[in-house]
Order: sequence, then structure tokens, then C-alpha cells
Amino acid sequence: MVKKKVLVVRSASYYQFEKNLDAIKEAFPDARLTLLEHRERLYAAKRYSDQFERIEIYPSDGMFTSAILPKISQEERFDDAVIQYGNVDGEGYSNVTRFAFCLPADRLWSCNSDSKILPLTRLGFLSRRILGICMAALNLFGLIVLTPLFILAAPFIYYFKTKKGL
Repeated sequence: MVKKKVLVVRSASYYQFEKNLDAIKEAFPDARLTLLEHRERLYAAKRYSDQFERIEIYPSDGMFTSAILPKISQEERFDDAVIQYGNVDGEGYSNVTRFAFCLPADRLWSCNSDSKILPLTRLGFLSRRILGICMAALNLFGLIVLTPLFILAAPFIYYFKTKKGL
């Protein structure tokens, strides 16, 4: 039987990584795990070398970005890839999510701060982005419309409050 090949992208803190590792291993039993790690964190990653078939190095010291892909993306294909979120909903990790869509994997997963492994789809990602944009627009609308109304109404409110009987 051919074992599944799973790429694990360490995109959260090591504290979070340690919490998530058991859940990842449970979700993909008997899989051949490969860890993708930043160059400057390689020393810390070597503590986990017994749990991974190999450790691949991300070719940049900066954050994960779809503009810079690791060499494995040209050489190999994975059955699954797992990215980590340091929170429950992945807010603030859009660069990692976009990066994941460029990885050579048949299926993508996210593992959140509760160690829940959830499927990662382009539709889900886009719908969360659109919802975020709508919420930002609504906040801006509220700021633009309600602030002037409050400024205009404040003198009248003050006037009527100081007139005690009116």
C-alpha cells in the first residue's frame, strides 16, 4: 500500500505547531510527512525531525507568499497539504492561504488554534474575503454617516439636557 504524502507548512508559532502536530498525525495516520520551514527556523525544526520524513526549507526569510515558491513545487506532488492558523478562523493569515493554493497538493487543509483540521477551498477563502470587505465597507459607511449626525445632534442634546424641564 502506498502511503499518502502530506506537506505540513509551519505557519504558526512553535507552541501552536506542537499542539497541532498530534491532530495532523491523527488525521493522516501512516502518512509520509514533510515539513516546510523557514531557513532561520531550521535549527528549531530539527527537534521534530524524527516525526517527519524530511524537512524542506522555504527559500525566503520573509513571510510565505505565492510569489516565492519552494523548490518542491517544481519537483514533487503531495496528496495533501496542511497550513496552520494561529487562531480559530484564519484571520490575518491570508498570505499563507494564498500561498497554499500554489502548493503542489491534491487537497488543502487548514489546522486552527483548536487543532481542528478543515478543508481549504478557493470558494471558502474568497467568500471570507468578500465578507470582510463588506464588513469594512459597512463600518466605513457608519463612520461617514453617523459621525456627522452625532456632531450635528450633540449641541441640541446638550441644550435640552441643560433645560431640565424641556
